Amino acid sequence: MKVVRWLGAFKKESNLYSSLKWELEQKERFELAAEPLVNGISAIHHSKIGLLVKRTAILKVFKGDCFSVKVGDTGKLKKTRNPRSAYSEHREAWVKPYYVGIVIQGWGYLRPHVKKTLLWFAETYSLKILILKKGRLLPLNK
Repeated sequence: MKVVRWLGAFKKESNLYSSLKWELEQKERFELAAEPLVNGISAIHHSKIGLLVKRTAILKVFKGDCFSVKVGDTGKLKKTRNPRSAYSEHREAWVKPYYVGIVIQGWGYLRPHVKKTLLWFAETYSLKILILKKGRLLPLNK
């Protein structure tokens, strides 16, 4: 199962650089919400850049969106809705922030400075860049 932590889908940040830096350099490995891809397809369309979660960092997968929230300073998440009755198109997973790749929906539509930033992060943090296209994660052909 592929699980993606989409930037801006669960936590708003000021820009791409600070969002990626926060995700990749967390000292505290708190639980985070992410999206399991269903048949390789994302139901989250407003976020175009995400991080592919390492398989061993997937803690729990739900059959729907449970609208999770943090439990104080414990680093844990809790459900606020039953994932089977939530009015949402996407599913939710709880993960630890360990990543193996950067996932892009629509590489060709990104501005050159965004591509440069993504390539820098991929090289600096030893991540693959993967394009999500027609239900498949394909390696970027630079």
